[in-house]
Amino acid sequence: MNNLPFELQTEIVKNIQKDVTDVGDLLRRASDAQTIEIAGSLLKTHLHDLWSLTQVSRRLRDVTRPILARIRQYILQDLIQPSPWAYKEAESSGQAAVEALINKLLDDSPYVAFREICKEPNKNLESIEDCLLFPYLDSICRLPKRWHSWAVHNTMPSKPYVFPSPFQLVYAERLKPALKLVKKNEDWSWFKFTAPGDLLKSFADEKSGEKWFLPPWVHYPLKTDPLGWNLDKWILRELRDGEYKGLLALLKAFNPDTAVLRWYRKENRYEIAAKPPAEQQKSKKRKRATASKAAKKEKRVATSKAAKKEKPKKKMTKKGPIKEGNRVEKAGRKQKK
Repeated sequence: MNNLPFELQTEIVKNIQKDVTDVGDLLRRASDAQTIEIAGSLLKTHLHDLWSLTQVSRRLRDVTRPILARIRQYILQDLIQPSPWAYKEAESSGQAAVEALINKLLDDSPYVAFREICKEPNKNLESIEDCLLFPYLDSICRLPKRWHSWAVHNTMPSKPYVFPSPFQLVYAERLKPALKLVKKNEDWSWFKFTAPGDLLKSFADEKSGEKWFLPPWVHYPLKTDPLGWNLDKWILRELRDGEYKGLLALLKAFNPDTAVLRWYRKENRYEIAAKPPAEQQKSKKRKRATASKAAKKEKRVATSKAAKKEKPKKKMTKKGPIKEGNRVEKAGRKQKK
């Protein structure tokens, strides 16, 4: 491959790019679990092939890098569905941007629930703003496992986004019908596959000092635990029930270093935002330091065990103990006169 002409190398890389887009379009439109699994596996293979070419030589790296940049942009724009905070940004840009965002959901997408909502003449866009969390999270779950963290890192909101409480009167009148319609649809990836639930369960079982849900910026009194809250045993049930707590916890599980979750416990509201870059670097350094300490400890324990095994036994002395000023020889030896 490295000895091929430059034009032929470029053509091969472009063909792999076409395979990625074809498989990606299939993955985006698929509705059954088998097709999603096959398309996801093919996408993973093609992406790995491109990444492997960048490791062959500098020449191939120069050919492949622009194609990889286009593929990343394709994944962000076409494969990952719009999020609620993306709707907010589109709303500030004008009605045309909002219509384009909704049309992306309706264009060859498997999300029947949203088609039913948008059948109304006025397209009740406000009623599906928070419900966009469902297809957004589902589209990330469809990507290869290695790309989950990258997708979350590149789509987190720069400003905090607050999900309203389901018990508020305004929410009940405006959003609850749409949310019920979305929750009835059991075709989401966390129903079809066990991997998302297993990932979330691994964090729930892990005894970590880091809090999963932080308190709001205005802390509560000390008695109400201002440090935050960890995941509990009910988190998987809340994910399957379509509760915001479960969905946001799964989103954070894909990239714990980027997503920041806050829980307004009194109002039962949840907030999500991207962690500032400086704090992300601190978290990564802290994790690397912890991993380094753990590796050193394991190495020290292994070395100690090996040393104990190889330690030679002490040679027994020929002479026995001294009793009353005279040395008593060991049993089995004749006493000297």
